[in-house]
Amino acid sequence: MPLAGRQRLIARLTWEAPRVVWGNADPFFDVAWAYWLRDTIPGVRDVVVLDGAKRFFPDERADELVGHLRTHWAHASAARSGADRPRAPVGPGGPFRRRAAPARLVPHVLSSTHRSARDARGLHRVNLDGGVALVTGAASGIGRATAERLAEEGMRVCVVDREEDGGRAVATALGGAFHVADVGDPAQVDAAFAHCVAELGGLDVAFLNAGIAIGHGDIESLPDDEYRRIMRVNVDGVVFGARAAVRELIPRGGGAIIATASLAGLIPFPPDPVYDLTKHAVVGFIRSLAPTLAAKGITANCVNPGMTDTGILGDEVRAAFAAAAFPLMAPTQIAAAVVHAISSGETGQCWVCQPGREPVAYQFRDVPGPRTESAQGRVPPGLRGETGDLWR
Repeated sequence: MPLAGRQRLIARLTWEAPRVVWGNADPFFDVAWAYWLRDTIPGVRDVVVLDGAKRFFPDERADELVGHLRTHWAHASAARSGADRPRAPVGPGGPFRRRAAPARLVPHVLSSTHRSARDARGLHRVNLDGGVALVTGAASGIGRATAERLAEEGMRVCVVDREEDGGRAVATALGGAFHVADVGDPAQVDAAFAHCVAELGGLDVAFLNAGIAIGHGDIESLPDDEYRRIMRVNVDGVVFGARAAVRELIPRGGGAIIATASLAGLIPFPPDPVYDLTKHAVVGFIRSLAPTLAAKGITANCVNPGMTDTGILGDEVRAAFAAAAFPLMAPTQIAAAVVHAISSGETGQCWVCQPGREPVAYQFRDVPGPRTESAQGRVPPGLRGETGDLWR
Protein backbone atom coordinates (compact mmCIF):
# COMPACT_ATOMS: atom_id res chain seq x y z
CA MET A 1 0.00 0.00 0.00
CA PRO A 2 1.51 3.39 -0.95
CA LEU A 3 2.75 5.49 1.94
CA ALA A 4 0.69 8.46 0.78
CA GLY A 5 -2.47 6.52 1.54
CA ARG A 6 -1.49 5.47 5.07
CA GLN A 7 -1.08 6.97 8.50
CA ARG A 8 2.38 7.24 10.06
CA LEU A 9 3.83 5.63 13.13
CA ILE A 10 3.43 7.74 16.25
CA ALA A 11 4.33 6.58 19.75
CA ARG A 12 1.94 7.15 22.61
CA LEU A 13 4.20 7.68 25.61
CA THR A 14 2.72 8.69 28.95
CA TRP A 15 4.03 8.19 32.46
CA GLU A 16 1.04 6.09 33.55
CA ALA A 17 0.38 3.75 30.62
CA PRO A 18 2.85 4.09 27.74
CA ARG A 19 1.82 2.40 24.54
CA VAL A 20 2.56 2.39 20.84
CA VAL A 21 -0.17 3.58 18.50
CA TRP A 22 -0.07 2.39 14.91
CA GLY A 23 -2.32 3.68 12.15
CA ASN A 24 -4.07 1.79 9.35
CA ALA A 25 -1.89 -1.29 9.77
CA ASP A 26 -1.08 -3.84 7.12
CA PRO A 27 -0.70 -7.31 8.64
CA PHE A 28 2.77 -8.18 7.36
CA PHE A 29 4.79 -5.08 8.22
CA ASP A 30 2.98 -2.63 10.45
CA VAL A 31 1.77 -4.98 13.17
CA ALA A 32 5.19 -6.66 13.38
CA TRP A 33 6.75 -3.20 13.70
CA ALA A 34 4.39 -2.14 16.45
CA TYR A 35 4.89 -5.29 18.50
CA TRP A 36 8.65 -5.11 18.04
CA LEU A 37 8.52 -1.62 19.50
CA ARG A 38 6.46 -2.83 22.44
CA ASP A 39 8.93 -5.63 23.18
CA THR A 40 12.05 -3.49 22.69
CA ILE A 41 11.39 -0.04 24.13
CA PRO A 42 11.60 0.12 27.93
CA GLY A 43 8.33 1.21 29.51
CA VAL A 44 6.06 0.58 26.53
CA ARG A 45 3.50 -1.87 27.83
CA ASP A 46 0.91 -2.04 25.09
CA VAL A 47 0.20 -1.60 21.40
CA VAL A 48 -2.91 -0.03 19.93
CA VAL A 49 -3.63 -0.42 16.22
CA LEU A 50 -5.80 2.30 14.72
CA ASP A 51 -7.10 3.32 11.35
CA GLY A 52 -7.98 6.91 10.51
CA ALA A 53 -6.23 10.10 11.58
CA LYS A 54 -8.34 11.09 14.56
CA ARG A 55 -6.21 10.33 17.59
CA PHE A 56 -2.58 11.35 17.30
CA PHE A 57 -0.19 13.93 18.62
CA PRO A 58 0.16 17.31 16.85
CA ASP A 59 2.86 17.90 14.24
CA GLU A 60 5.25 19.68 16.59
CA ARG A 61 5.45 16.58 18.84
CA ALA A 62 6.08 14.07 16.04
CA ASP A 63 9.82 14.70 15.62
CA GLU A 64 10.31 14.63 19.38
CA LEU A 65 8.53 11.30 19.69
CA VAL A 66 10.32 9.69 16.75
CA GLY A 67 13.62 10.92 18.21
CA HIS A 68 12.66 9.37 21.54
CA LEU A 69 12.01 6.07 19.81
CA ARG A 70 15.31 6.22 17.93
CA THR A 71 17.20 6.77 21.18
CA HIS A 72 15.52 3.85 22.91
CA TRP A 73 15.97 1.64 19.87
CA ALA A 74 19.70 2.38 19.86
CA HIS A 75 20.00 1.75 23.61
CA ALA A 76 18.03 -1.48 23.39
CA SER A 77 20.08 -2.67 20.42
CA ALA A 78 23.36 -1.95 22.20
CA ALA A 79 22.18 -3.71 25.34
CA ARG A 80 21.28 -6.98 23.61
CA SER A 81 23.47 -9.62 21.99
CA GLY A 82 22.87 -10.36 18.33
CA ALA A 83 20.95 -13.62 18.84
CA ASP A 84 18.75 -12.21 21.57
CA ARG A 85 18.06 -8.81 20.04
CA PRO A 86 14.65 -8.57 18.36
CA ARG A 87 15.06 -7.39 14.80
CA ALA A 88 12.95 -4.49 13.60
CA PRO A 89 11.18 -4.93 10.28
CA VAL A 90 13.30 -2.60 8.14
CA GLY A 91 11.91 -0.35 5.42
CA PRO A 92 13.83 1.71 2.85
CA GLY A 93 16.42 3.91 4.56
CA GLY A 94 16.24 2.14 7.92
CA PRO A 95 13.48 1.34 10.38
CA PHE A 96 12.47 4.92 11.24
CA ARG A 97 13.07 6.69 7.96
CA ARG A 98 10.23 4.79 6.33
CA ARG A 99 7.82 6.65 8.57
CA ALA A 100 9.34 10.13 8.25
CA ALA A 101 7.31 13.26 7.42
CA PRO A 102 4.19 12.44 9.46
CA ALA A 103 0.86 13.68 8.18
CA ARG A 104 -1.01 16.49 9.90
CA LEU A 105 -2.13 15.14 13.22
CA VAL A 106 -4.75 16.01 15.80
CA PRO A 107 -4.08 15.91 19.58
CA HIS A 108 -6.00 13.38 21.63
CA VAL A 109 -5.45 12.01 25.13
CA LEU A 110 -5.93 8.29 25.61
CA SER A 111 -7.54 7.16 28.84
CA SER A 112 -5.59 4.71 30.99
CA THR A 113 -8.02 4.37 33.87
CA HIS A 114 -8.95 0.79 32.94
CA ARG A 115 -6.67 -1.68 31.21
CA SER A 116 -7.55 -5.08 29.78
CA ALA A 117 -5.20 -7.96 28.99
CA ARG A 118 -4.29 -8.70 25.38
CA ASP A 119 -4.23 -12.33 24.32
CA ALA A 120 -1.93 -14.00 21.80
CA ARG A 121 -4.07 -12.80 18.88
CA GLY A 122 -3.91 -9.17 20.00
CA LEU A 123 -7.51 -9.19 21.27
CA HIS A 124 -8.41 -7.73 24.62
CA ARG A 125 -9.95 -9.81 27.36
CA VAL A 126 -11.95 -7.18 29.18
CA ASN A 127 -11.51 -7.05 32.92
CA LEU A 128 -15.14 -6.64 33.97
CA ASP A 129 -14.36 -5.59 37.52
CA GLY A 130 -13.88 -1.82 37.41
CA GLY A 131 -14.84 -1.50 33.75
CA VAL A 132 -17.63 0.48 32.11
CA ALA A 133 -20.50 -0.97 30.08
CA LEU A 134 -23.25 0.64 28.04
CA VAL A 135 -26.45 -1.40 27.54
CA THR A 136 -29.24 -0.43 25.15
CA GLY A 137 -32.80 -1.54 25.77
CA ALA A 138 -31.85 -1.88 29.42
CA ALA A 139 -35.13 -0.83 31.05
CA SER A 140 -36.50 -4.38 30.92
CA GLY A 141 -35.99 -7.94 29.75
CA ILE A 142 -32.59 -9.13 28.54
CA GLY A 143 -31.14 -5.63 28.70
CA ARG A 144 -32.10 -5.14 32.32
CA ALA A 145 -30.92 -8.61 33.35
CA THR A 146 -27.58 -8.03 31.63
CA ALA A 147 -27.12 -4.57 33.15
CA GLU A 148 -27.71 -6.12 36.56
CA ARG A 149 -25.33 -9.01 35.89
CA LEU A 150 -22.56 -6.71 34.63
CA ALA A 151 -22.98 -4.57 37.75
CA GLU A 152 -22.65 -7.73 39.86
CA GLU A 153 -19.40 -8.41 38.02
CA GLY A 154 -18.09 -5.03 39.17
CA MET A 155 -18.82 -2.91 36.11
CA ARG A 156 -20.26 0.59 36.11
CA VAL A 157 -23.24 0.56 33.79
CA CYS A 158 -24.82 3.19 31.57
CA VAL A 159 -28.46 2.29 30.96
CA VAL A 160 -29.90 3.45 27.61
CA ASP A 161 -33.58 3.15 26.77
CA ARG A 162 -36.51 5.07 25.27
CA GLU A 163 -38.56 4.30 28.38
CA GLU A 164 -37.33 6.98 30.74
CA ASP A 165 -38.99 5.97 34.02
CA GLY A 166 -38.03 2.30 33.79
CA GLY A 167 -34.52 3.01 32.52
CA ARG A 168 -33.81 5.59 35.17
CA ALA A 169 -35.05 3.21 37.87
CA VAL A 170 -32.65 0.48 36.70
CA ALA A 171 -29.73 2.91 36.57
CA THR A 172 -30.51 4.24 40.03
CA ALA A 173 -30.71 0.73 41.49
CA LEU A 174 -27.32 -0.11 39.99
CA GLY A 175 -25.65 3.17 40.93
CA GLY A 176 -25.01 3.80 37.25
CA ALA A 177 -25.89 6.41 34.65
CA PHE A 178 -28.98 6.76 32.46
CA HIS A 179 -29.55 8.29 29.06
CA VAL A 180 -32.84 8.33 27.20
CA ALA A 181 -32.35 7.60 23.50
CA ASP A 182 -34.01 6.27 20.37
CA VAL A 183 -31.38 3.86 19.01
CA GLY A 184 -32.62 4.45 15.47
CA ASP A 185 -31.45 8.07 15.63
CA PRO A 186 -27.67 8.34 15.09
CA ALA A 187 -27.39 11.68 16.90
CA GLN A 188 -29.14 10.26 19.96
CA VAL A 189 -26.93 7.16 19.91
CA ASP A 190 -23.77 9.27 19.73
CA ALA A 191 -25.08 11.41 22.59
CA ALA A 192 -25.73 8.31 24.71
CA PHE A 193 -22.16 7.08 24.28
CA ALA A 194 -20.78 10.56 24.98
CA HIS A 195 -22.88 10.71 28.15
CA CYS A 196 -21.55 7.31 29.25
CA VAL A 197 -17.94 8.42 28.80
CA ALA A 198 -18.54 11.76 30.52
CA GLU A 199 -20.36 10.24 33.50
CA LEU A 200 -18.45 7.00 33.99
CA GLY A 201 -15.02 7.81 32.60
CA GLY A 202 -14.84 5.65 29.49
CA LEU A 203 -16.22 2.54 27.81
CA ASP A 204 -15.10 -1.08 27.79
CA VAL A 205 -18.23 -3.01 26.79
CA ALA A 206 -21.15 -2.09 24.52
CA PHE A 207 -24.16 -4.42 24.62
CA LEU A 208 -26.40 -3.49 21.68
CA ASN A 209 -29.57 -5.15 22.80
CA ALA A 210 -32.55 -2.94 21.94
CA GLY A 211 -34.94 -4.72 19.59
CA ILE A 212 -38.59 -5.24 18.67
CA ALA A 213 -40.76 -7.70 16.76
CA ILE A 214 -43.82 -6.96 14.65
CA GLY A 215 -45.32 -10.46 14.36
CA HIS A 216 -46.44 -9.89 10.78
CA GLY A 217 -46.21 -13.08 8.74
CA ASP A 218 -48.22 -11.98 5.70
CA ILE A 219 -45.80 -10.14 3.39
CA GLU A 220 -48.48 -8.90 0.98
CA SER A 221 -50.17 -6.88 3.70
CA LEU A 222 -47.01 -5.67 5.47
CA PRO A 223 -47.47 -1.95 6.29
CA ASP A 224 -44.59 0.31 5.27
CA ASP A 225 -44.48 2.01 8.65
CA GLU A 226 -44.14 -1.32 10.49
CA TYR A 227 -41.30 -2.34 8.21
CA ARG A 228 -39.48 0.96 8.74
CA ARG A 229 -40.05 0.79 12.49
CA ILE A 230 -38.45 -2.62 12.98
CA MET A 231 -35.55 -1.88 10.63
CA ARG A 232 -34.88 1.36 12.50
CA VAL A 233 -34.54 -0.34 15.87
CA ASN A 234 -33.15 -3.77 15.04
CA VAL A 235 -30.70 -2.88 12.25
CA ASP A 236 -30.00 0.87 12.39
CA GLY A 237 -29.66 0.71 16.16
CA VAL A 238 -26.94 -1.94 15.96
CA VAL A 239 -25.04 -0.18 13.16
CA PHE A 240 -25.14 3.23 14.85
CA GLY A 241 -24.31 1.65 18.22
CA ALA A 242 -21.32 -0.28 16.85
CA ARG A 243 -19.98 2.84 15.13
CA ALA A 244 -20.24 4.91 18.32
CA ALA A 245 -18.79 2.09 20.43
CA VAL A 246 -15.71 1.66 18.24
CA ARG A 247 -14.98 5.38 18.43
CA GLU A 248 -14.94 5.17 22.23
CA LEU A 249 -13.22 1.78 22.58
CA ILE A 250 -10.16 2.67 20.51
CA PRO A 251 -8.83 5.16 23.09
CA ARG A 252 -9.18 2.44 25.75
CA GLY A 253 -6.95 0.12 23.74
CA GLY A 254 -9.82 -2.25 22.91
CA GLY A 255 -12.93 -3.74 24.42
CA ALA A 256 -16.00 -5.75 23.51
CA ILE A 257 -19.13 -5.27 21.44
CA ILE A 258 -22.00 -7.72 21.80
CA ALA A 259 -25.25 -7.51 19.84
CA THR A 260 -28.46 -9.34 20.58
CA ALA A 261 -29.42 -11.35 17.51
CA SER A 262 -31.65 -14.41 17.84
CA LEU A 263 -32.02 -17.99 16.72
CA ALA A 264 -34.05 -16.25 14.03
CA GLY A 265 -30.73 -14.88 12.76
CA LEU A 266 -29.58 -18.44 12.04
CA ILE A 267 -32.76 -20.22 10.89
CA PRO A 268 -35.98 -19.36 9.05
CA PHE A 269 -38.76 -17.90 11.21
CA PRO A 270 -42.00 -17.80 9.14
CA PRO A 271 -44.20 -16.20 11.85
CA ASP A 272 -42.24 -12.94 11.53
CA PRO A 273 -40.06 -12.93 8.39
CA VAL A 274 -39.05 -9.27 8.69
CA TYR A 275 -37.88 -9.85 12.26
CA ASP A 276 -35.93 -12.81 10.85
CA LEU A 277 -34.44 -10.49 8.21
CA THR A 278 -33.24 -8.03 10.84
CA LYS A 279 -31.58 -10.70 12.96
CA HIS A 280 -29.82 -12.22 9.95
CA ALA A 281 -28.60 -8.69 9.24
CA VAL A 282 -27.20 -8.37 12.76
CA VAL A 283 -25.40 -11.72 12.45
CA GLY A 284 -23.85 -10.81 9.10
CA PHE A 285 -22.88 -7.33 10.26
CA ILE A 286 -21.17 -8.44 13.47
CA ARG A 287 -19.36 -11.36 11.83
CA SER A 288 -18.12 -9.05 9.08
CA LEU A 289 -16.95 -6.42 11.54
CA ALA A 290 -15.02 -8.86 13.69
CA PRO A 291 -11.88 -9.30 11.53
CA THR A 292 -11.49 -5.54 11.05
CA LEU A 293 -12.04 -4.72 14.71
CA ALA A 294 -9.61 -7.42 15.86
CA ALA A 295 -6.75 -5.21 14.64
CA LYS A 296 -7.98 -2.59 17.12
CA GLY A 297 -8.17 -5.02 20.05
CA ILE A 298 -11.98 -5.08 19.92
CA THR A 299 -14.03 -8.27 19.96
CA ALA A 300 -17.44 -8.38 18.27
CA ASN A 301 -19.93 -11.17 18.99
CA CYS A 302 -23.64 -11.94 18.95
CA VAL A 303 -25.83 -13.68 21.45
CA ASN A 304 -28.54 -15.69 19.72
CA PRO A 305 -31.26 -16.55 22.22
CA GLY A 306 -34.06 -18.98 21.62
CA MET A 307 -37.45 -18.20 23.10
CA THR A 308 -36.94 -15.98 26.14
CA ASP A 309 -39.52 -14.72 28.60
CA THR A 310 -39.45 -10.99 27.83
CA GLY A 311 -41.93 -8.28 26.89
CA ILE A 312 -41.45 -9.08 23.21
CA LEU A 313 -43.68 -12.15 23.74
CA GLY A 314 -47.38 -11.53 24.21
CA ASP A 315 -49.66 -13.44 26.58
CA GLU A 316 -51.02 -15.51 23.68
CA VAL A 317 -47.52 -16.67 22.71
CA ARG A 318 -46.66 -17.52 26.31
CA ALA A 319 -49.87 -19.57 26.61
CA ALA A 320 -49.04 -21.46 23.40
CA PHE A 321 -45.58 -22.35 24.70
CA ALA A 322 -47.01 -23.44 28.03
CA ALA A 323 -49.55 -25.66 26.27
CA ALA A 324 -46.76 -27.24 24.23
CA ALA A 325 -44.65 -27.74 27.39
CA PHE A 326 -41.78 -25.88 25.68
CA PRO A 327 -39.65 -23.98 28.21
CA LEU A 328 -38.96 -20.27 27.96
CA MET A 329 -35.56 -19.05 29.13
CA ALA A 330 -35.21 -16.45 31.85
CA PRO A 331 -33.44 -13.25 30.75
CA THR A 332 -30.75 -14.00 33.33
CA GLN A 333 -29.59 -16.94 31.18
CA ILE A 334 -28.94 -14.59 28.28
CA ALA A 335 -27.15 -12.19 30.61
CA ALA A 336 -24.83 -15.04 31.59
CA ALA A 337 -24.18 -15.71 27.90
CA VAL A 338 -23.23 -12.06 27.38
CA VAL A 339 -20.69 -12.29 30.20
CA HIS A 340 -19.36 -15.49 28.63
CA ALA A 341 -19.03 -13.81 25.22
CA ILE A 342 -17.10 -10.90 26.74
CA SER A 343 -14.84 -13.03 28.90
CA SER A 344 -14.09 -15.73 26.33
CA GLY A 345 -11.84 -13.50 24.22
CA GLU A 346 -13.48 -14.98 21.11
CA THR A 347 -14.60 -12.75 18.26
CA GLY A 348 -17.00 -13.16 15.33
CA GLN A 349 -19.02 -15.79 17.20
CA CYS A 350 -22.76 -16.31 17.49
CA TRP A 351 -23.43 -17.68 20.97
CA VAL A 352 -26.60 -19.77 20.82
CA CYS A 353 -28.68 -19.86 23.99
CA GLN A 354 -31.17 -22.67 24.58
CA PRO A 355 -32.94 -23.88 27.74
CA GLY A 356 -30.74 -26.04 29.94
CA ARG A 357 -27.58 -25.52 27.86
CA GLU A 358 -24.43 -23.49 28.22
CA PRO A 359 -23.82 -20.92 25.45
CA VAL A 360 -22.71 -22.69 22.26
CA ALA A 361 -20.74 -21.03 19.45
CA TYR A 362 -22.70 -21.75 16.28
CA GLN A 363 -20.69 -23.60 13.63
CA PHE A 364 -21.25 -22.08 10.20
CA ARG A 365 -20.73 -24.35 7.21
CA ASP A 366 -18.20 -23.55 4.50
CA VAL A 367 -19.59 -22.19 1.24
CA PRO A 368 -18.83 -23.97 -2.04
CA GLY A 369 -15.90 -22.41 -3.89
CA PRO A 370 -15.15 -22.30 -7.62
CA ARG A 371 -14.25 -25.50 -9.43
CA THR A 372 -12.96 -24.20 -12.76
CA GLU A 373 -9.45 -25.40 -13.62
CA SER A 374 -7.70 -22.08 -13.04
CA ALA A 375 -9.76 -20.87 -10.05
CA GLN A 376 -10.06 -23.91 -7.81
CA GLY A 377 -9.18 -23.04 -4.24
CA ARG A 378 -9.10 -19.30 -4.91
CA VAL A 379 -10.76 -16.73 -2.65
CA PRO A 380 -12.27 -13.41 -3.83
CA PRO A 381 -10.05 -10.32 -3.37
CA GLY A 382 -10.28 -8.81 0.10
CA LEU A 383 -11.35 -12.02 1.84
CA ARG A 384 -8.07 -13.90 2.15
CA GLY A 385 -7.07 -14.24 5.79
CA GLU A 386 -10.41 -12.94 7.07
CA THR A 387 -13.27 -15.05 5.72
CA GLY A 388 -11.20 -17.07 3.28
CA ASP A 389 -11.35 -20.07 5.59
CA LEU A 390 -15.10 -20.32 4.85
CA TRP A 391 -14.49 -21.16 1.19
CA ARG A 392 -13.93 -24.72 0.01
